[in-house]
Amino acid sequence: MQEAFQILCQLEIEEVAHRELVEDSLTLSIRHDRAVYDVLYLVLAQKEGISLITADERFVNALKPHGFALILLSDWNISLLNDEGTS
Repeated sequence: MQEAFQILCQLEIEEVAHRELVEDSLTLSIRHDRAVYDVLYLVLAQKEGISLITADERFVNALKPHGFALILLSDWNISLLNDEGTS
């Protein structure tokens, strides 16, 4: 556990204020009948211009047809990151 924490601390993770995401998240949450906490991650990914990788198959199936950049974790591999320009 301590080793995992040390690795996590070495990553350059940028903090984002949730207030920047709330309005768009609430709108999408209501429009697509999804939980706000799930949609927050999607809105953040959109703002960053990247795909959201998630293990939530129902979430992907519900929102991907609407044009959202979502990747199901079981379908993900490192080559997808390079193909989509995400990192």
